[in-house]
This record gives sequence, structure tokens and C-alpha cells, in this order.
Amino acid sequence: SDVQNLKTTLFKVQIAFDHDYDHTLFSGFDVLNFTKHGSVSNLIVRGDRDKVVQDLRTKSPILMEVLPLSLEEVFLYEMEDIPSATSSNKEEHHEQTQFALQPQRLS
Repeated sequence: SDVQNLKTTLFKVQIAFDHDYDHTLFSGFDVLNFTKHGSVSNLIVRGDRDKVVQDLRTKSPILMEVLPLSLEEVFLYEMEDIPSATSSNKEEHHEQTQFALQPQRLS
């Protein structure tokens, strides 16, 4: 079904490294959302799950786990990716996406 197809091409990865890093480490991936808490990051990624996992393994993470997305999360990230009808909305959409890709630090 279409929902199952979305759930297999859109997924969450929890990943950590033993060195400092930011979202630029994942520039070759279709990352829809990046959040970092301490040394652990959560990525929402679109693509072939097996290939993405294989490619992420080449970066030598100390922790990596593929987590399921809820139907609500799938819907939210798919809606964010739909182009807006007007250019002003497209700019706003782009800014929101850029903001979502920035690492967040807890103080």
C-alpha cells in the first residue's frame, strides 16, 4: 500500500559518534530533520533504508538504530515536503526546513 511504501522510504535513525559532529556529517543523505542531544542524534531520512544504513555504517558510529515512524510522523514529514502554492509560502517552508536541519544544543 501507499502508506507502507512511505513507511519504508521514510524512517528515523538514532545515531552517535565518539567525536564531535553536526548536521554537515549527513550532507550526502536526504535528511528531513536533524536533532542532537549530547552525542546522540535523531535523523528523519528519506531513501532506501538498507542503502542509507550501509552508508551510515561507513561513518563508524558507536550507536545506530533504525526506529519506526508513527503514522502521524510520516504524515507530518510528507506534508512538509509538499511544495507550497505561493512563492512566499515556499520561502517560509524553506526557512522552516533549514531551521529543522540545524543542530539543537541543550543548555
